[in-house]
Amino acid sequence: FGQIRLNKSIEKCVKIIKIPNVKLTIAGSVKDERAAKLITDEADKCNKDYVGKLDLRFCWQKDDELLALILNSDAVLLPYSEITNSGVIFLALSLGKRVIAQDNEYFRLMAEDFKGGVELVDFDDLESLRLAIERLGEFKSDYVVGAEYQVEAVAREHVAFFNGLLV
Repeated sequence: FGQIRLNKSIEKCVKIIKIPNVKLTIAGSVKDERAAKLITDEADKCNKDYVGKLDLRFCWQKDDELLALILNSDAVLLPYSEITNSGVIFLALSLGKRVIAQDNEYFRLMAEDFKGGVELVDFDDLESLRLAIERLGEFKSDYVVGAEYQVEAVAREHVAFFNGLLV
């Protein structure tokens, strides 16, 4: 979701359509044509044998479309090779969706903060992805983003901060 860029390594997700009972939607606006080509090339390698298991939506998703995509998914995959921040991870977790993310420094921190909500895998390893997908059934859908990230808590912090400026 969001923007299709090289550093997100989204093409690594395509191979999961080889796993039985798995469908994949890749949605986002293309910010780097090279990234879109990597995705479509990978899809071309797989798609003949897995027709109907891959939905490519190379366009901006309106808020209601994005919410529908996430709510109708079992998990959100984040194969990003390089990352400093991701709004999608917070959105997915706040909607009770599990995140399967590339094992890297940023996502390790997120997995620590959101125990049980983020599973780290190596997206180059199809078996690792298959096992993570199998474990989705163990995920509690009532998972809630940590209390310190809830809207009410963040709002209280902002109000306290701005009240402090007025003194």
